Amino acid sequence: MSRSDQVDLGQMAIDHTETCGNTDCVGLVAQIDLGLQQFSRCPSATRNDTQRMDVNIMKGWNAKMRKMVDLFTSDPEGYMPNAAPKPMVLPNPPEINIVQNPDIQHQMYEMSKLRTQLLFSEDAERTSGFHSVSAEEVLAPWLDKFDKYTDLMESHIDPSNAISTYQPDANLQDPGVNVGHPR
Repeated sequence: MSRSDQVDLGQMAIDHTETCGNTDCVGLVAQIDLGLQQFSRCPSATRNDTQRMDVNIMKGWNAKMRKMVDLFTSDPEGYMPNAAPKPMVLPNPPEINIVQNPDIQHQMYEMSKLRTQLLFSEDAERTSGFHSVSAEEVLAPWLDKFDKYTDLMESHIDPSNAISTYQPDANLQDPGVNVGHPR
C-alpha cells in the first residue's frame, strides 16, 4: 500500500508565539519539541498497543524535564538593571502528525499544552527562571499527571506483543495507519 493510500489523521495544532524573553522557557520548549518529534515517530505510535521501550523513553524524558524545572526554579532570576534584553525569536513549532496510538497521542497533547503554558505565561516575560507559584501550581502538577499516565500505560503493557527489535520505520507496520512524521 502506498503512502497516499494510508489513513491521514491530520496534524496537531500547536499554539505558538514568535518571541520569548525567558531563556529557561525557551530551553524547556526546545525539549518539548524534541519529545513531540520523538514520540510521534516511536514504534508504538503506529500500533494500538504501547511498547515498554517507548514507555521507558517517556519516563526518562519526564525525569529530565522535572530536573530542568527544579534547576530553573531554584536558580535566581538574572538581575539586569542596566539592560533590556530583547526577546529571543523562537523557531516554529514542529509539524507533528496525529498518531494511531491513543496513549501516545494523549501524552503528546499534554506536552503541547505545557508548551503553550510556558510560552504564554508571565514567566515568559522574565529573563530566566520561574516564579515559585508557577513551578508548584502549574509545572509540577503537569509533570505529575504525565508520570501518572505513563505509569498507567506501563501497567497495561502486554509482553506477548513486544516488538523484538526497535524499528522506527512506520512503513514496516500494518497498512492503513498514519505513518507519523516523515522519516
